[in-house]
Amino acid sequence: GTYAGGILLQTGANGTVTNNWIVQNGALTGGGGIYIGSASPTIANNTVADNTASVNGSPGSGEGVYIYGTDTAPASPRVENNIVASHTYGIWVGGNGATPLLSHNDVWNSSVANYRQVAPGSGDISTDPQFVNPLNDDYHLGGGSPVIDQGAVPDSPNTDIDGDSRPVDGNGDSIALPDIGADEMICNLPDFNGDGQVTALEVQAAASSWHLSATDPGFNPLTDRNGDGIVNLIDVMRIASAWGQSC
Repeated sequence: GTYAGGILLQTGANGTVTNNWIVQNGALTGGGGIYIGSASPTIANNTVADNTASVNGSPGSGEGVYIYGTDTAPASPRVENNIVASHTYGIWVGGNGATPLLSHNDVWNSSVANYRQVAPGSGDISTDPQFVNPLNDDYHLGGGSPVIDQGAVPDSPNTDIDGDSRPVDGNGDSIALPDIGADEMICNLPDFNGDGQVTALEVQAAASSWHLSATDPGFNPLTDRNGDGIVNLIDVMRIASAWGQSC
């Protein structure tokens, strides 16, 4: 369309948009991914990537997220925990009445600028989210993605785009925080340090946890592979057999 190739939110659209792949859309101008005009919705845990917006074939404005408001019709959306990747502009703000609240977004790989007329919000980062295979439309997070456990809790939904529980402790620091984007990366391998791989580190950690039970200090439930409440030979052998695998 002219505005918003993916999602259009105009006056009075003050609901919540969450857990969406908003990818590979196009608009003639303004908001190839999301266009917000004189509205104040919550945009949380979406993956906005590879969208375009152009005018007569030239790069346009706000290819990822475009936010516009005026004095008489303001816009103050909450934009939290979103991946906005691979656009000309990541987040573009226009008009004199647009005051978005940005928080814990990953705005990355914009060919001109990640932000226009707005500063990065608290917790915003700019890093490759490491999608599994975007060339084949797979925008899930790969193991070891730097956006794992980097989101904020307030506006995060309890599940992700696949229905997986959110948040889970994805980086192995024993603190469960939501991942940025639509996907909560779930790795069922014994990956203790959150790098998405099973290496000698995990095998050594399992061996050093030998005979620890669920009530002992230092017990890591990931080492208890058979769920019997104690780390024994079966657990160590299962972890060793996963050596070299990755999420």
